[in-house]
Amino acid sequence: MSSGSGLEKLPSGILVTTVEKLANWARKGSLWPATFGLACCAIEMMATGAGRYDLSRFGMEVFRASPRQADLMIVAGRVSQKMGPVLRTIYDQMPEPKWVISMGVCATGDHQAARQDPQGRVALEADPRGGVRGTPRGCPGGSGPGGPGDGGRVMAPPDAIQPVLTGLRDRFPEAVKDVVGHRGEVTVELHREHLVEVATWLRDHAAARFRMLSDLSGTDYPDRPDRFSVDYHLYSVDHNLRLRLKVRVSLEDPHVPSVTGVWGTANWHEREVYDFFGVRFDGHPNLVRILMPEDWQGHPHRKDYPLGGVDVQYRGAHVPAPDKRRYKGGWTST
Repeated sequence: MSSGSGLEKLPSGILVTTVEKLANWARKGSLWPATFGLACCAIEMMATGAGRYDLSRFGMEVFRASPRQADLMIVAGRVSQKMGPVLRTIYDQMPEPKWVISMGVCATGDHQAARQDPQGRVALEADPRGGVRGTPRGCPGGSGPGGPGDGGRVMAPPDAIQPVLTGLRDRFPEAVKDVVGHRGEVTVELHREHLVEVATWLRDHAAARFRMLSDLSGTDYPDRPDRFSVDYHLYSVDHNLRLRLKVRVSLEDPHVPSVTGVWGTANWHEREVYDFFGVRFDGHPNLVRILMPEDWQGHPHRKDYPLGGVDVQYRGAHVPAPDKRRYKGGWTST
């Protein structure tokens, strides 16, 4: 055995080492994550244990129910001011040595995690000294120069999706504003008036067959003229392809055609974007709030929405400022 491994091979075939070095050797291929999720990013964490990704290949088979039996914290979801102390408590209960990583779209690049970031790009990084901290991180990419470390390279779309992009440009030359890519993900930005016909073509055309709307999300960029971005995440089961559509609208005219006639699952997705961002989906069969109460004033995921310490126009309630909240079997300001 090499001296670097800490193991000494004797002529009789017996290996001599210390208990600590043996434990560390075994630990390298046997991480035990804590069963802990903050938001819907936890669904992505669950997916890593399923057949498509199968993290058991890396020795991470067992999710532990107790942090005292875990050595890896997966931060799956954005860390709100309410959940920050909870996260730190779980981290403190984990034995040494321990590690922390982030997993999921919101955990590693969520626009909602730091409202002061004008570009809406935030990465959550684990910090043993303070739980989790949000640090701005740009994520440029696409048809122009890449981000830091990319060497200014231009991202070429995957070969498998080229027929789809070519068909889009040939069939809808006036609809496509731009095609960009980053790290293998392709985004097609559209003029909103062509959204439904392009979506229908992508669903039905033999080269595309994007029959699954995986997600529909909104983003607020308050410093841009077209402030709101609506993203449609599509998946083709037939061809194992993924594609993102993007439509931008302004605060003064936040209207987008509904795609509920193309994908039925868009019904609740569009209601959520309307509820949180105020984007109105023309033609939706029942465009009402889905999470907030019907008489709630404002749209909570807009960057200019108050964080707390203001009177809320709902049953005379008052939301205390974050530093005034305490937990007494329920969050209260007293």
